Amino acid sequence: SMIMDIYNNEPMIGFYDSTNTAYRILAYNGSNWIDVGGSGATSGFTSLNTPDASLKIVGNELFLAHRTSAADNIYLRHYNGSAWNLITGIAAPTTAIELSLDVNGGNAYIFYRDTAQSNNGLLRMFDGSWSQVGPLNGTYSRAPNLIFYNNIPYVTFQKSTAGSITLRRYESSTWQTVQENYSIGNSYTPTIKIYNNRAYIAFRDNVNASGASVVVRDLP
Repeated sequence: SMIMDIYNNEPMIGFYDSTNTAYRILAYNGSNWIDVGGSGATSGFTSLNTPDASLKIVGNELFLAHRTSAADNIYLRHYNGSAWNLITGIAAPTTAIELSLDVNGGNAYIFYRDTAQSNNGLLRMFDGSWSQVGPLNGTYSRAPNLIFYNNIPYVTFQKSTAGSITLRRYESSTWQTVQENYSIGNSYTPTIKIYNNRAYIAFRDNVNASGASVVVRDLP
């Protein structure tokens, strides 16, 4: 998924470059946008499309999850200041698409949609080895966006191909719905930030002429 954040006091963006079939990570040094660690078309990370790569900034550290083809593993990488080092590869079904990465308690978590499981979402954790966290999400989970808050994973997603936006969290060994139907009609590609126990969700809203809408929800 596309990201914009601050890294070492510089604006950074990660996005899919369809011309070169690569996920690119760029930082602005005050005058130019430069590739970070040689990412990009010639030496970087090919991916199926935008949802099949996810960048996470944690303090002054960068992590990237991506896959290069439908038959390939999902790869987890860490940026050491000059290059992207491979941490591990996770064997994933060819039906696993649309990745979202977060890091919590020193462990990496990846949430993805599995088309072979009725398009349900699945959360997995890496703490030296990969393990599944809880059951399937239990509902269609397109374009998921994963975030941890107070050590609890939250995920927002589309409930159908072009459906309303839903927010769920995993707690007490179950997936719990925080709120459904944030939007009316067709909505796409939600993203979430949580601050001071309040969730802010932005998405593309067809009701708003395909412009951006933002909703706010106090967390339970």
